[in-house]
This record gives sequence, C-alpha cells and structure tokens, in this order.
Amino acid sequence: MGAGPAGLTVARELVGTSLEVLLLESGPADGGGPHQSLNEGEVKGARYAGLVATRGRHLGGSARLWNTAVGGAIGAKYLPLEPIDLGRPGRETDAWPLEYDELLAHYNRAQRLCGLGPPSYEAAAWSTPATSPLVLAGHPLESAVYHLGPGSPFREAIPALLAQENNVTLALERTACVLEIEPGGRRVTRVRGYDWAGAPFSVDAGSVVLAAGAIENARLLLAAAGASGDGPGNHSGWLGRGFMEHPRDRSIRLRPRDPEAARALAFYHRHRAADGTIVQGRLRPAAGWLAAEDLPNASLLLGPVRPRRAGLGRLLGGPPPDLLEGVLHLEQRPRAENRIRLGERQDRFGMPRPVLEWLWGPDERESLRRIRRMAMEALAESGAFDVDLAPCPLDPNAHHHAGTTRFHRDPGLAVADPDGRVHGTDNLFVTGASLFPSAGVANPTLTVVALAIRLAAHLRDRLGATGAPPEL
Repeated sequence: MGAGPAGLTVARELVGTSLEVLLLESGPADGGGPHQSLNEGEVKGARYAGLVATRGRHLGGSARLWNTAVGGAIGAKYLPLEPIDLGRPGRETDAWPLEYDELLAHYNRAQRLCGLGPPSYEAAAWSTPATSPLVLAGHPLESAVYHLGPGSPFREAIPALLAQENNVTLALERTACVLEIEPGGRRVTRVRGYDWAGAPFSVDAGSVVLAAGAIENARLLLAAAGASGDGPGNHSGWLGRGFMEHPRDRSIRLRPRDPEAARALAFYHRHRAADGTIVQGRLRPAAGWLAAEDLPNASLLLGPVRPRRAGLGRLLGGPPPDLLEGVLHLEQRPRAENRIRLGERQDRFGMPRPVLEWLWGPDERESLRRIRRMAMEALAESGAFDVDLAPCPLDPNAHHHAGTTRFHRDPGLAVADPDGRVHGTDNLFVTGASLFPSAGVANPTLTVVALAIRLAAHLRDRLGATGAPPEL
C-alpha cells in the first residue's frame, strides 16, 4: 500500500520474480486534485504547515512534492545516515536494529536506483581547485556533501517498468481502509477499501506491506487496533509515537571580509562534478564532538540570503554576495509525546482523520543554541567572515515525517521487528521512514529506498521466490 519511493522500490525489486504483486495507490497518476483532501487532519502543538501541504497522495508520493533544482529538472538532496545515527551508548531505546555495514550494502544499490553518482559523501572526493572546502582547523566542524538527484526514477522510470511487467499490477485511486485479521491476530487475511467513486474493493493477500508514509502507516494500524487498542503493533505503546521532523534554523548571518572569501564558498553550492554528479557542500559537527556533548546531529548549508538559490555560476562569474546565511538542518530525537493519533472526524470513506501532536521542546532549543554557537565560532575564527545572529522563527516544515512505527529488536520498544514485520504478526510488514527509531539529520529518501530494497530481498527469501529483479 502506497506508491511513493518506498512502495515503488519494493514493487520494483519484486519484478521478474515468481511472486504476484499488487501495488495499491490511493491517489491518481499525477499530482494535485481532490484526492489530497484525504490527507486532511489536525495539528496540535507547535506551528506546522499541516498534513495536506507536507505530503502527497499520488503516484510517486513525496517525489512529486520535491522542489530542488537538479540539472534543469526537479529533484531532491540525498544523504545517508552516519554510523552515529544508528545508536549511541545510553540511548538504547533509539538504537537501530541493524549494523551500519548491513545498511551500507543496501545504500550502494539505492544509490544506483536513485540515479546518483558514486556513493561517496566525504568532501575530499569532490574537492577541486575551483570548489574546495573551508579550512576550519581546531573546530569540530567539518565539510561533506549532499548528492542531488532527479525525481524521475519515482515519477517516471519505475512506474513505466511496473506497467510492462506481468507479475506486478499497479492499481491507482484505491484507498486501503481496513486490515482484516484472522482470529488470534497473527495474520492479515484481507485488505478492504474504496475506489475514489466510493465503490468497495477487497484483496486477499498472502503478505501485506504498508508503505504509505509515517502518518498513513500509523493511521492504518491504529484503525486496526480499534477503540480497545488491541491490534497489531500496539502491544508496546509505541504505535503512532516518536514522530520526528527535521526543523531548520536560518539565524546565522555571514559577511565575507573580501570578495575572495565569498567565492571560496562555491563548494557549498550545488554544482556539477567532473563525472557529471551534482553535489552540494555542507558542514557537519564531528561525530566525536556530538557524542561527547550528547547532542543530536545537524547539517549546515551556506548560501546567499537573496536570491536563496544561487548556483556555482553566480559565485564564480558574477559579483559575490555580500550577505550570506547559514541554514542549520536539525535532528529531532524521538519523544513519545510527539505522535499520530486518531481524531473524531472522519474522511469520505469513514476513516478517522489523523491528529498530529508535535512540539519542539526546551531541551531541543538548548541543543540548537549549542550547535549554532559552535558553528558560529568556527566560521568567525576562520578569518574569512564577520558572523552574527539574526534570529528567525524555526521552520519545522522539511516534510520529513518519520518514526511512528519504529522497529527494534525489543518488542517492548517497537512496532516492528528488524525485518519490518509487525511484532505479533506473521505476514504484515512496514517500510519507509515510519520505521526509523531515530532519524539523524539526513534527508530520508536514500535510507527509505535502502530499507525497501532490504525488505524486498527478505520477502523473496521468505516466500521462496524464484527469479531476480532487473539490474540497475
């Protein structure tokens, strides 16, 4: 269920096998339209853009909402999680049930599926005489890169591939509403829902995969649990909880002390490397400093205040900007009180609408102040900039929903097991960012695709499938 990057990837990785795959998507082939009304819900707590603007109900899912210019097309930034993001001493509740090397193997395939360049995210691999990183000796701030990739794999290429395959059926405008569970509660036997006109449908399924995003995955499981709460995945009390976003802080201001200092920032603007890969430099706190200070992860982008999007050509060929901003992308640690729950209002199919309860708390504001202070000191002491603070409201709207069906080895701390199978069930699986027990600071799509590749491999083995997916 769900034809965004997660669901499309699972289906793509089952192409050419002996399995019969049905991919249900609630929305239409293109974006917009009245189907978005099914995303409506309430937000309680901190300022937030809402549940309609921050997600897409259509083929391609969130990939149709991306807004990053990538070589004349629209795409997104890609970044893997770092080893420190998967677990820290004293934070076992938030630890991933995977070793980093296992995730890395799936990242390598995800990199190719997403149409990206070589899987290196360290600054040294992308440094040239014209685009080289800042030297910030003596400070725990170091350079790295994002990769930028197009949305076409999820908007065009994978849907086109699925349309050609005999073992995969893509059903659009089919909204799943009910998971029918056999007596005893271990197997989902049927999925029921409605097409957009309101006609009911049902699917008898051998295995079921929820790939509808952190809000809808939780909503479907909460609806299955019912008023009693006695349903799949709800035994631990974590179902719907641990919602995370990636807020952004735009308060840092930099004034280059001379034109050359401004041009030296070319590494930190999106640019095309010699092999054609499009990258964008960033600054990150060193992992050792984060661990010693017990701080969440962060990523700092540098660029002109206006226009906000300036490419390499502007920095190298035009007059350099005299005022820049630093944009801190922030990790939010999982908190049980940040959650999705079911509201009293219903949608057109009788499903309870979701309610997001979300706050950015005092301890998170203090973490932001400490990380920002370190970054400002490092940039000021480089000698290239005058650095000050122009406080801006925190922007929480990265559209990076995560954490509501977390996986963990301990069933008492999670909704799903390390394979993504909902604890206490035999054939119900979850994939996507809703699995994240912690989210780091990375844009989630690369990790979402890696986890979907991993789940598809598990399903092929579990179900004894013959055949293999097409090469990338």
